[in-house]
Amino acid sequence: MFCRTGGALSTLFAFRAAAFGELPMITNVSFASPYCGDQGFRDHFYELEKSKRIRHLRVSNDEDAVTLFPPVTFPIPNEFYKHTGMNIRLYNEDQFLMPKCRLFYPKKDSLPNEVRNAVLSDFVAGLSVGVLSKHVWPDYSKRLDDAEEELQNITVEGLYSEPDISGSPYHDTLLDLQTVAVTS
Repeated sequence: MFCRTGGALSTLFAFRAAAFGELPMITNVSFASPYCGDQGFRDHFYELEKSKRIRHLRVSNDEDAVTLFPPVTFPIPNEFYKHTGMNIRLYNEDQFLMPKCRLFYPKKDSLPNEVRNAVLSDFVAGLSVGVLSKHVWPDYSKRLDDAEEELQNITVEGLYSEPDISGSPYHDTLLDLQTVAVTS
């Protein structure tokens, strides 16, 4: 799903479907999504990920300020909003010494992760010249094309099964669930 409202809505609907058990496993892929929940929402999302009910791949452009909005609930600042799921952040190939893409996951109870996310999620720092051009589909499409080689071998299942990225042994439990599904 593309566009800020669509990305957030797809995340919320995927969360709802997973929470109510409407489907056995939900995989949501969103592009350019703004924040859509507070820490309580993220904590519930973690639990659904841990129980293998939901996976979320969020694709964002570096310097796309829309993905950093809204930073807080109103009245300001009541609570800070958070992202969920795996993030593939795409970089402009003209950025010196930057990779074409990086993978991030908001690991629970990880201080280094929280510090990194606080720095990278700074709305003011996300503002740049041409801020709106970094949110439109042509820029996302170009960056995806530029990162194609790096992205070809990435799968949502592979991302969730990598403890260095997700911080949990997701893959072992997933294999157990697949074995049960096949033998049942």
